[in-house]
Amino acid sequence: MMPGIVGVASETGMMKQFPALRRVLEECNDEDFDRFVARGVKAMLRSKGFDSDRFQEAMTMATVETEFRRGWDAVRQQGIERGIERGIGVGQVRILRHLAARKFGRETAEELARLLGRSPDGELISRVSAAIVDCEAADDFLARVRGNR
Repeated sequence: MMPGIVGVASETGMMKQFPALRRVLEECNDEDFDRFVARGVKAMLRSKGFDSDRFQEAMTMATVETEFRRGWDAVRQQGIERGIERGIGVGQVRILRHLAARKFGRETAEELARLLGRSPDGELISRVSAAIVDCEAADDFLARVRGNR
């Protein structure tokens, strides 16, 4: 189970792995093993850039998962709010690319940067922002950014 999580590069991929890991831990019914796995998952997530004070305090996989989801929701909301407040600019493109990387992976973020180009218009920025929130899969996200869906 842990090797499967280590290879996950995106927020969406992590969200898909947590329920399977939770089922394994529930079947084991061993609190020490739960804490051991939580420490390992926290270390792996920190190595990928997922971190917060509350996340550090999480001692069980249930709390690690909860704090991971909360942290991602906060990052996503902050990026959307910054994009709305500042209008279109390099900072907004950087935030959108960062959010896309966190949710869909580095390759999707690189494709997004290519699609946004040097001076994206407001309509494209709005479409990208909504697609980051609404889409669960990278292919769907890129299709929405391109205006194909």
